[in-house]
Amino acid sequence: MGDDAPEQEGPLLDRIVVEVIYTFSRAIEHTPAFLHEVHKVLRRNGIRRLDHAVQLLTF
Repeated sequence: MGDDAPEQEGPLLDRIVVEVIYTFSRAIEHTPAFLHEVHKVLRRNGIRRLDHAVQLLTF
């Protein structure tokens, strides 16, 4: 391995991250029971609008 090894790992890591996020999101989208539970939890906690949900990003 040369000095540029970390640079070569960057694109591979990027592809892996994209694949993991894509696979995870597809699994969620295709599991209606999970989405239903998420919606129930959000409603129960008063998160009914996008501005409320955005607050989760700061958590």
